[in-house]
Amino acid sequence: MNYNQSQLARMVHEIVLSKMKEELSEISDKYDIPVEDIEKLAISLYVKDVSKSQWKSSNARFIKLYEKEVELLFDNGIINFSEMGFMVFLSLKFTTYEDNTLRNKDGSLCTQKDIIDLSGMTKPTVSRTLKGLIEKKLIFEKKHDQVKNGKKYMISPYIFYKGRLMDRNLKQKFQGLNQLFVDTWKNKLPDNNEIETNENNFEFDTEEFLSLIEKEIVNQHSESLDSNYTYN
Repeated sequence: MNYNQSQLARMVHEIVLSKMKEELSEISDKYDIPVEDIEKLAISLYVKDVSKSQWKSSNARFIKLYEKEVELLFDNGIINFSEMGFMVFLSLKFTTYEDNTLRNKDGSLCTQKDIIDLSGMTKPTVSRTLKGLIEKKLIFEKKHDQVKNGKKYMISPYIFYKGRLMDRNLKQKFQGLNQLFVDTWKNKLPDNNEIETNENNFEFDTEEFLSLIEKEIVNQHSESLDSNYTYN
């Protein structure tokens, strides 16, 4: 009979464990050690499949892409390959660790001009792509604090996320809006800027929503953020 590596590892584990129990019983008899004393000992056994190894170092930088949500977007025709490539580019080049705000390497808030300069894409293409992704609730925008008529952006953490942790209040706000995103991606929402109430019946629009989550980020990271790009 042929066994896969998982089945083989399990079989070896059970056999060795059985032999170990027999040995412990013999120790009890040979050295006159009460069985209850031996039973108080915790012995762990781990059979490792060495046919596999870690692909990259655990310290390697990464950006998470969430399979279920991306499948939903493609299955419902919400996003195309060009838009997905654009979001990958933004995630790699601009996404801030653990808050998903788009920033430049120097910490300044990313603008459309920054995206155009770094990507080499034309202004109409960048503007059109951003507009479409904002309407689909895949990117959020808000007025820029320092650039006149400029916008600042945050990529949806439901699609891409850089880091392992998220501020609890920020997480709760996104979870409260989960159905909004799902409905938007299934083309169920009317064409307006209103956001449905969360489970606490607190109503707010996109602009107010971004203001709230930005305040939470600032409260948590105020000591480390430079005053030149503090949110208002």
